[in-house]
Amino acid sequence: MAKTWCLSCGSSFAAFTDVVVELSFVNPNFTRDAMEFTIAVSTTAGGYSLNRGMEAPEESVLGVVDGGKAFRAMTPTWTTVVISQTVPFLGRSNTLTLQLQSTINLRGDGLSVIIVSGLEGAVLAEGPVAVSVKKDGVLFSGALFCVPFFFDEVSTGSWSVSTRTLTLSVCSAATFEAVAVYEIMLDVVNPSVSQPSPAVTVSAAGTVGYDTVPADKLGAEVFGVAFGADPLKVILLPFMSPPWLPCLPAACCYPIPHTV
Repeated sequence: MAKTWCLSCGSSFAAFTDVVVELSFVNPNFTRDAMEFTIAVSTTAGGYSLNRGMEAPEESVLGVVDGGKAFRAMTPTWTTVVISQTVPFLGRSNTLTLQLQSTINLRGDGLSVIIVSGLEGAVLAEGPVAVSVKKDGVLFSGALFCVPFFFDEVSTGSWSVSTRTLTLSVCSAATFEAVAVYEIMLDVVNPSVSQPSPAVTVSAAGTVGYDTVPADKLGAEVFGVAFGADPLKVILLPFMSPPWLPCLPAACCYPIPHTV
């Protein structure tokens, strides 16, 4: 691909003068490495010509390595989307943990939003809800997520009772950084009726747009319950002989199911 610029009649390109030429285009919808470019200069009168390679900046853009190089393109994706829970019993306090890792920075100044859908059965009040955040295993200092017109020193999301959706808006001064592994923890109350784990999805918009993807589940056993770590899988707590379950929230101790 070649692009030609011609100086208009009567204009000049002065020696030792910096000139910036901008070219706008739409990136492809697939990942692509940077391309090498050359510049060629000639005059209609002849007597001068130049053909040389062009240097490219060694810098990241939006967390993409070599993102400052021309025609480098990256498809925004989640490299990690995993959700789990701590307690699988009816009506009990429970902590949902969503683990996310992105290929692209999500900037607050770009009005970036992460949407977690499908949290069927979670009991929460409508509106702002506090969430805890860890980045690469370390508790995040300050707020990563904010709710407009609701100011707090900790991360806050917005919960919709009607859609069972958690919306996480990146704070204006914050960045959800590419490559870093984030853990987002939300305290809920389990439903009062048994249910299988619902299908949970995650999407994002703002700085860049992400396709909606299903969240993976651990499929691990919790308190003797098969697949008890799967989010919002809830069963009636059986009353059986020891061994005993460690104290759950609400300061109640119950036995776990087991085979004698």
